[in-house]
Amino acid sequence: MSSPRHWLRAWVATEPGPRPARTPARARLKVESMEDRTVPSSLRGVVFDDENHSGTPDAGEGGHPGWTVFLDVNRNGVFDDAVETSTVTDAAGSYTFDTTNEVPAFVNSTTGEEYDLVGIVQPVGAGGRYMNTTPTLSYAIRNSDTEPPVERNFGAYLESFADAAVQPVGPEAAVNVATAGVQGRAAVAADALGNYVVVWSSLDNLTSTIRARLFYANGTPQDPSPAGEFDVGTSNRNAANNHPPLHVDMTADGRFVVAWSSYNSTTKTSSSFVRVFGADGSGGPAVTVSVGDATHTSTVRGVGVADDGRFAVLFKLGTAKRGGWQQTTYTLNVQRFQAGGALNGSAIQVTTQNLVNAVGSLAMDATGKFVVAWEDHVNGQHQVYAQRYDAAGKKLGTKLAFTAGSVLPTASVAMNASGQFVITYSTAETTSVARVFRADGTAAFAPVTVAGDAAVAIDGAGNVTFTWTYNRWSNSTPHGEIRVQRLSATGYLWEELIVNTTTQGAQSGSTVAATEAGKFVIVWEGYGPGDDSGIFMQQYQPA
Repeated sequence: MSSPRHWLRAWVATEPGPRPARTPARARLKVESMEDRTVPSSLRGVVFDDENHSGTPDAGEGGHPGWTVFLDVNRNGVFDDAVETSTVTDAAGSYTFDTTNEVPAFVNSTTGEEYDLVGIVQPVGAGGRYMNTTPTLSYAIRNSDTEPPVERNFGAYLESFADAAVQPVGPEAAVNVATAGVQGRAAVAADALGNYVVVWSSLDNLTSTIRARLFYANGTPQDPSPAGEFDVGTSNRNAANNHPPLHVDMTADGRFVVAWSSYNSTTKTSSSFVRVFGADGSGGPAVTVSVGDATHTSTVRGVGVADDGRFAVLFKLGTAKRGGWQQTTYTLNVQRFQAGGALNGSAIQVTTQNLVNAVGSLAMDATGKFVVAWEDHVNGQHQVYAQRYDAAGKKLGTKLAFTAGSVLPTASVAMNASGQFVITYSTAETTSVARVFRADGTAAFAPVTVAGDAAVAIDGAGNVTFTWTYNRWSNSTPHGEIRVQRLSATGYLWEELIVNTTTQGAQSGSTVAATEAGKFVIVWEGYGPGDDSGIFMQQYQPA
């Protein structure tokens, strides 16, 4: 914003008379004070129909009329109508703000430069979803009196449900009933009939209550508890961590297993736990998977359950060296359990090498066979590995190995009841590779590149669903919106869609479960109906 300026007009008047040679004239300075002037600061742009998905307005592309554009003064990503200035795009999709008297969203304490944060309220769309090709929020430094108006353009196009091969079933819905605290780290699993369970962490200071809620295949809550949701367990955390690692899987008849980790402030290590539940939500006691002590720490990385109730938990085990926890080395291990929760043999050490981060994932089929996928850094390169196991915990075939990209990959694996499985791993900050395999471990088709650091599910027919967080901000804020994309059983990649219909605020941490007959449900955390920090879900069916 330009500051009011006092302009001075001055001139020299010489007195009449002889002009002695080289004699300076006697000058009298007259000063005229003019009115205060404020030079307007302005911000303008266009919300355009980005038909070619280029992110810039190109020739022949029209505008989106009637869209709301606002100045996000409090920088929360939400249009607060009562306190924030807004305008509506005209017939050409154009908008203009005079920001002269507006409160800036940010002031640089060093330079004094003022910034506005301008955003759009993106409509849902009819017959599809509007997909933004630019950030929906963008910072703009205020122009000076000698500069042209600052421009910020926003691109979006309408993606049809037909081109994505899926369509939502009903609106997005809140999962959690209680809204106190911060909800996060959701996980979801489904049975053969499409009924499903959602588990999540409700954080209050340094203690997290792990909660669950059951739903029928049509999305109606089963609510075995009068409160709707019910408690699974508690998890302590240290100041450096947020929600605890949390995983769930479900049998064909609706029984389910939840695994999580908890921090011990005395030993400064974590232990891993698991709990078995009936289809009605009745739960047995929590069972210890791996205990953290003075020299060991344990973190859950995955869980899988067979249809007979036997299950396995993948956990990261850290061992401190003489130099302390800064010298920790990690391995990935699998502990198998009987249906009732009793130990089924000793833990299986999956990785023999010492891993840097020990990020991994586990998935199991109906008979108890399972796959473990993990990442590692070998000889200066990022690698992803996977190993198949039979129901007795014996290795099947040789280890699968893939070279990843320049970023540390995050490996995920999903498996259907018949043993088909899919592995995804990030190859860059905004892309992942998906590899689909038959039950015998052979590739079903060539690898496919998808956007984002994707969570994944595979249904009984072999169709794969990916979901990830797409960054809607123009800075490095790691929150945004939830997206979904389908890969057919024959390897055809359909178009992606936005999942959340609440396009304000931040959404992140999505996960997915295949339900039945090509249907699936996506669950995420963030801003939505009834809660600005809740758990939300959206069901889908084939289009």
